[in-house]
Amino acid sequence: MGRNITALRQDVRQILQDEFSDVEDMVWKDDELEHYIMDMLTVLSGIQPYQKRVTVASDGTKEVDLSSLDDYADLISVSKAEYETGQDPPAFRNVSRFGDTLTIAIGSAPTSGEDIYLYCNLVHTLNETTSTLNKIQESLIIKGACGQAAISKSRYYIDKVNEGGNSVPDRLYNWGRGRMDEYKEGLKKLFRVRQYTQYPAD
Repeated sequence: MGRNITALRQDVRQILQDEFSDVEDMVWKDDELEHYIMDMLTVLSGIQPYQKRVTVASDGTKEVDLSSLDDYADLISVSKAEYETGQDPPAFRNVSRFGDTLTIAIGSAPTSGEDIYLYCNLVHTLNETTSTLNKIQESLIIKGACGQAAISKSRYYIDKVNEGGNSVPDRLYNWGRGRMDEYKEGLKKLFRVRQYTQYPAD
């Protein structure tokens, strides 16, 4: 398990304070930094989601109501299903989604109550007790959050040119853009083209 959101927030704050220690009143509120962190996490999840196998009980049809899943709020997509479970090799099935209804491409519907595995792509979790992020993902989110925080603060300092000199807004913005560029380059490295596989339906 990765570090919690407090640890990441402290890292973001420390980097910003070290970089702009000469500027007076350079303060970010906790909820402000957490907002930037969660924004970066959501974008990263679209590129490299948290993958989780979820077990559901069949209702006797080829469909699954995705809104019934515990992870529904964080669900991005379902890559595939597995039915019957416990086979070697696994009996993977293609799926299609319309709204909250997932349809499994299979010849005969499962018996009511039988287990079906869904291979889900989820938004990563990051809170005080749980994190699904690895170290590379944490590092990218920290860079992105630092960048967003600096860019946002540069707009604030445009109206306060007497504090730290006229160069403060430009310095904040340019430094922030540099961190955002690093974040985006890191996302490109994480991106993998998802190849479609045709699984048997019988």
